Amino acid sequence: MRDHLLKIQRAKEHLDWIGTYLKPWIEGKKHSQWLEPDDLLPGNTRLMTKLTEEPAEYPLTVKIGEFLHNMRSSLDLLAYELAVAYTNPLPDDIAESSEFPIFGDEDRQGNVGTGNAAFHLKTRKGVPVPGSGLHKIRGMDARAQTEIERLQPYKRGSLFREDPLWKLHELDRINKHRLLHVVAISGTLALRMGAGYDPARDYPFTTGDIHSNSGIALSDQSTTIGSFPLRPDIRIKKMKVHPYAAVEVVIDNVPSLTEAPDLFKGPPVVGTLAEIHSHVVRMVIPTLTRYL
Repeated sequence: MRDHLLKIQRAKEHLDWIGTYLKPWIEGKKHSQWLEPDDLLPGNTRLMTKLTEEPAEYPLTVKIGEFLHNMRSSLDLLAYELAVAYTNPLPDDIAESSEFPIFGDEDRQGNVGTGNAAFHLKTRKGVPVPGSGLHKIRGMDARAQTEIERLQPYKRGSLFREDPLWKLHELDRINKHRLLHVVAISGTLALRMGAGYDPARDYPFTTGDIHSNSGIALSDQSTTIGSFPLRPDIRIKKMKVHPYAAVEVVIDNVPSLTEAPDLFKGPPVVGTLAEIHSHVVRMVIPTLTRYL
């Protein structure tokens, strides 16, 4: 088995462990819920939910980091294998700079639309500049280089941050310098259950708390976390809430833990990691291995 596939295999083992570990939270088995009258809003019944346990900071955050590292390394190993397959013997300077490039469409100064130029940056003599995308992939089959360029997040323009490769690049970059901050959120639903209740009109509103996995209190007050879908049966005795209404484990990839909680925009752990793995395995690997 090739080296890049061994890394992928190890990453999948980490992903499976993370999914199994977090499954009880995602299914709503790590929280309690109860109904109580809403004193502030007469005629409303409040469905309360509360975490009964928080995800452990270790080894969850470490496992996530190991997954990211193995996924990123698999791409770099693939890039090296592509260069070796086409250029034999491979010069030392090409071997040392070999890397799978991942370019967004915004530079460090916040200038947008810079991805294409950064990827193709060359000297006046037409030689790829160190750090450019072309410099990282020189030595490969030209067709492989074209495919790698086609896969770049900057091709999505302003939506480059939604690309799985960009998510992998950013989360792995953050993880190299500090543990990713993993948190859980839980919320309460306020529902009008009186006569004439119309779920289409009287849509529930929610408030919730952010529970810091690292033990750092982000806020002493509740923070609005959005609306959650209700299951069809809204009778009080049989009322049920979608499991995500109770808790969803998410990655906080903002630079500072001191930022206001309402700026919290971390992606869900399981969904994000699974998306990265699926994209690499189904889109990137099959596209490029034909040139090995």
